[in-house]
Amino acid sequence: MDIMRQTDLKQLIDTSGEWCLSLYMPTHRVGREQQQDPIRFKNLIVGAREKLLEYGLRRPEVQELLRPAESLLTNGGFWQHQSDGLAVFLSPGYSQTYRLPSRFDELLVIGNNFHI
Repeated sequence: MDIMRQTDLKQLIDTSGEWCLSLYMPTHRVGREQQQDPIRFKNLIVGAREKLLEYGLRRPEVQELLRPAESLLTNGGFWQHQSDGLAVFLSPGYSQTYRLPSRFDELLVIGNNFHI
């Protein structure tokens, strides 16, 4: 579990720009379902890539924006130490990941601010 401090929340709220991605998904602490979490996350990334391309971003910009999220896919230790929910926030030059003790519905939001 990652601790979200008040300063972290304020930074998320204050961040704005043309492309702010908020990715939420339920995760599992143990068991067979835990092995499916990286696959679900990859599907969220694929959905984000498709939407960003539809919105007119060039492929290199999309790759750069999603790079921090994609790096999590190959981090086995990251996926072995989950809590109940995962929240990932991405914007150009910014990336933050939280493993939180709250269960989220799977959700991808692209906007001018993060979806909090």
